[in-house]
Amino acid sequence: MLLAVAILAAGCAGSRTLLAHGGQAGAGPRPRRDVAARYLEQLSAAQSRLGRAEAALPARPRTPAALSHTIGLLARAIDRLAVGLAAIHPPLGIAVLHRRLVSIAGGYHQRLVVIARQARRPELEVAAANSLARVTGVASDALTSTFARIRRRLGG
Repeated sequence: MLLAVAILAAGCAGSRTLLAHGGQAGAGPRPRRDVAARYLEQLSAAQSRLGRAEAALPARPRTPAALSHTIGLLARAIDRLAVGLAAIHPPLGIAVLHRRLVSIAGGYHQRLVVIARQARRPELEVAAANSLARVTGVASDALTSTFARIRRRLGG
């Protein structure tokens, strides 16, 4: 069980890494710059909401049911991230990258739902914790690299 707790804690920290890359809005005099700054503000706000949800997750789920519940809470937070990202209208030049962010978050949510179900079964708890660590790492890397590409393209 300690392995599962450690992996859950490490896995959740991956999304917090995204907060370090949040956009700092600096509205410039040009309209294009204003659009880019507003977009980056919206991304940062979505990431901040995710960070608050992650901070509220139970830190030490001690049973398979508790682990499943915690993963389910994370899945709901990631679903809210995906929905929130989908509601943002990106500047035209990065629309494809923005759709990638939405897709990554949506796929991560779907994987978490499956893992939460798996974690309920005591005999699958360790496998679920390992899956959680793997999919969280992959999603976090993909989200972080896509966000970095967006910032570079927008000059932020």
